[in-house]
Amino acid sequence: MSLGKEDPFEKALVRELTNQMKYFMASSPNAKLTTIEFEVKTGWEAEKPEEYGLAHLVEHILFRDGQFKNNMSYLQVFKEKGGKINAFVTTRKTVYTVTIDSKHSLWTLKTMTKMLQNRTFEDLELEKAKQSIMIEVGEPSPFERFFKASLWELLDILSLKDKRPNFFKNEFGVDLSQPKYPKVMSKLNGEKLSLSQAQSFYEDFYIPKNIKLFIAGNFHKETFSSFIERKWKNYRTEAEGRSLPEKPKAQFEDRPYYSMKASAYPSMKVGIKVTNLEFKELVILQAYFSSIANEIMKSVRNKKGETYTAYFDNSFYKNSGKAYVSMDSAPKAFNRNFKQLKRLLLEKPEKENINQNDFKKAKEEMRHLFNSSYEENATSLLSNLQLIDTYHKVYNFKSSPIKLIEEISLEEYNQTLKKLIQKNRYVIQKYPKHLFFHYESFFLNLLSLLVILILIKKTLKKPFDHFAVRFVKNIKPIPFKLYEILLLLLSLFITDWIHLFLETYLFYNNKLLQSNLITADYLSSIITVILLVITFMFFLNISPRKIYLTDDFLYIKSISYRIKKIPLNEVEKFESISHWRLCLSLKKLWKIKYRFYMYRHFPWRKVLLVSLKGNKMILLDCGVNNSLIEKLNHQIL
Repeated sequence: MSLGKEDPFEKALVRELTNQMKYFMASSPNAKLTTIEFEVKTGWEAEKPEEYGLAHLVEHILFRDGQFKNNMSYLQVFKEKGGKINAFVTTRKTVYTVTIDSKHSLWTLKTMTKMLQNRTFEDLELEKAKQSIMIEVGEPSPFERFFKASLWELLDILSLKDKRPNFFKNEFGVDLSQPKYPKVMSKLNGEKLSLSQAQSFYEDFYIPKNIKLFIAGNFHKETFSSFIERKWKNYRTEAEGRSLPEKPKAQFEDRPYYSMKASAYPSMKVGIKVTNLEFKELVILQAYFSSIANEIMKSVRNKKGETYTAYFDNSFYKNSGKAYVSMDSAPKAFNRNFKQLKRLLLEKPEKENINQNDFKKAKEEMRHLFNSSYEENATSLLSNLQLIDTYHKVYNFKSSPIKLIEEISLEEYNQTLKKLIQKNRYVIQKYPKHLFFHYESFFLNLLSLLVILILIKKTLKKPFDHFAVRFVKNIKPIPFKLYEILLLLLSLFITDWIHLFLETYLFYNNKLLQSNLITADYLSSIITVILLVITFMFFLNISPRKIYLTDDFLYIKSISYRIKKIPLNEVEKFESISHWRLCLSLKKLWKIKYRFYMYRHFPWRKVLLVSLKGNKMILLDCGVNNSLIEKLNHQIL
């Protein structure tokens, strides 16, 4: 083993019991603490809609035990020994972690085993668990009770947030950002979840095949292993229980990915998309990308002082995703540093082979990386065990990556890089500094709004001879301000859908548009503002507000400045009729068709019917009495 250290992956113990429970152990005599973590494969995705919050409730109940005196809980028991406790529920797992002085480590394992095994819940435990959850998450507000969601959740729905294009959804067909857990429903359900529901959930999911145990720190490995074999090997061996549904498979889009967005802190991500990655390929990528990150640091930071850091990173779903070097940059040197990083990272392997010296540096970088992850404290030891679990689960790799590094040849290294680094799989994400100042996009949108409003005002504001008016009558919609607000909300909704369409099919991953900050980041917002105003004005223009009668024309004036003009010689007669009578007349309804301006549907209200030549009618919601009808009809004689 190089670097004078033991191989941390050979030092770790990984075993699976006959009941399919797995446990991972990493022991070091130099550690002062021991961390014991139980991970149960259950979470929010295991809950039915009427059970939202059940996984969280079971987690709280398990810390309660009626056998304790003075209303003690496992939480207090561990704390009295100086332990630090953490428990949480996520989408697909529930975790219980205790970090404690090593002299209490075996006692902690025994106590946690007692806490998790063969539990029969009691009513008092349930009620106390509900009380503690209510303190933790808060009681539902009247708003949340009525809408079954918080204001922010409703705004997310209205803004189509979950439908926005994102990397994994568009490039791999998997939406990792979509919220899976309606928090408000868990609050509401928390009041009515029953003891039997909690007990059934516990018995269904807290079974050996859903449980992993991690032990890291200073402890006696053989003693702990013996206890686990004795207490867990025969635990619920026949239990079938329930399992979480399998995650969907990644559907790879074989194309490059481009993205640009302004930032107060300029940075870039340059890398590649990968799919069905094998573990050896991952190690080679990590070695190469880490070595380039180290090289760019020497050049850009040490010599020029133009970056704070550059490092290898990845974002994976199973064994698919993106691997990249992330680097920040001084604004003035942004484009130059981007070109240098792209040339070193992506273009060099395509044009030439990596030489022996660079290959040696890359392998050393990887050995340092894996060894530095094995610091002799409980936290880093636990992280290493979780890394081993990921290698087993995702890549089915059960050996040591450090040994694997030594086995890789220069020829295999170069062949793998040429296979993975292809132009049609580039990932280019730029975050340059704003063109002028931090809030420029906001002011740009505001300016766009003002300009479009001025243009619309000039277009729609037409002169009208009010002295020629013989008769004027308001059309009566719902309360006027409320009507305007409803039109604005409708415009926002429609514009949001249009914006979503533009984002998905025009701006997303468009190499041409994403190559320029104005077209990539600002243009879509400007278009959205313009569309919002135009849509809102459109609805105002088709919404009548008044009717005017002159010697020559019948005018139907909209809320805005638009006027529909009907020659008076086309009008045959005016009549007033109750709305309910109109609904009974199929003949009149057929003549009206789409020519109606009706906002209130009270059957006793009078409406105004305008009969036109050509067997047509217009319906206006401005009822008039018989004397006015006579005057109107007199006007057209």
